[in-house]
Amino acid sequence: SIPLLPALACVLAARAAVAFHCYSDVELGPVVQPINKGLAVDDSTFLGCPSKLPWVWPNTMQPVQSLRFFKAWRTDWPEAQRESTWQRIADYVLTNDAKILMGTQITCNDEEDNQDWEWTKQFLQLFTPDQIMGVSVGNELELLWKKTSEDA
Repeated sequence: SIPLLPALACVLAARAAVAFHCYSDVELGPVVQPINKGLAVDDSTFLGCPSKLPWVWPNTMQPVQSLRFFKAWRTDWPEAQRESTWQRIADYVLTNDAKILMGTQITCNDEEDNQDWEWTKQFLQLFTPDQIMGVSVGNELELLWKKTSEDA
C-alpha cells in the first residue's frame, strides 16, 4: 500500500495538471451539501481555458463535483480545437470524480440543431454513464411561443 502522504501528493499532482486552484488565506469552512452544487461553464471558459476550471470551491478545499455545459461545441469555434478541448474536460471529470449535465439546443434551424446534437452525442461518448447526470434539451423554451413563424 502507498503511504498516505505520497498518495495525496500523487492526487494533487494529477489535479494540478488538469485543473486550476486559486489560493487564499481565507477559509470559509465546509460547503453545505456540495453534491447538490456545481459550476455552470460559460462558452468563453469552455473554449478558451477548460484546463483552468477550479477543482475546489473558492476558499474551501471541497472538490467541485458537477459541471453544467450549455453545448458541446459551436459552429463558429475552431474545429481544430474541438477534440483537445473535449479531452481537457474529460480529464477534469475523471480526475475530480465529477459529473456533468449536458445541454443541447433546440432552435428553429434544423441543420444547426442536428449538428449540435451530433456534437453532443460525440462529447458524451467521452464519459461513463456514472459521470453523466443528464441532458438538458433546449434553452429558454418558455420563450419559444414569442417567436413568429418568420423566426421559427
